[in-house]
Amino acid sequence: GDAIKAAGEQIQQRDSKPYVNAAPAAK
Repeated sequence: GDAIKAAGEQIQQRDSKPYVNAAPAAK
């Protein structure tokens, strides 16, 4: 369970970077 959770958090962090960078540009 913890391993899956850790992997999910890593994916969220990796995917959130482009989203955070694109959000101000979208505004």
